[in-house]
Amino acid sequence: MESPVGALSSTPPRDSKKAGYSVLLFGPPIGTNNSKRPIPNPKAQGSDPLVHRDPESELVAPAIVIGPKDTTVVAGSEATLECIANARPLDVLVVSWKRDGRRLASGRHLIIPAPASSDTGSYVCEASLSNSTAKPVEARAHLTVIGHIDRNPALQ
Repeated sequence: MESPVGALSSTPPRDSKKAGYSVLLFGPPIGTNNSKRPIPNPKAQGSDPLVHRDPESELVAPAIVIGPKDTTVVAGSEATLECIANARPLDVLVVSWKRDGRRLASGRHLIIPAPASSDTGSYVCEASLSNSTAKPVEARAHLTVIGHIDRNPALQ
């Protein structure tokens, strides 16, 4: 009696909500036709190998993919710092900007329209998941403003 020959396919099953692999068995054992049997992927499951989890619903802690860069600008010309983060679920990812512990803005970009020398300093990009216990991550950049602009028009 011949043993069946198998081929392992890493393409996802047709039902994309179930993670796993497919095996196509072929050969003449007992005169049966080819059969396709899903084999669960243990990395995509919990403790029960027969229970499939939707990978889209899994929590992935925030990570900063591209952190802000140290930047030098001339006083009065716009300064932009950028911070790109990722997490899952993506729709609850919050990117915020801080300076000296004070929250300045939210979003991928921090724009300072007309920076003055007093804006020189360290800026922190923080990525977190709202309503989650996942630990936030931070990245820092230093902004240097050269030249001088007096923000108090009464002194002019």
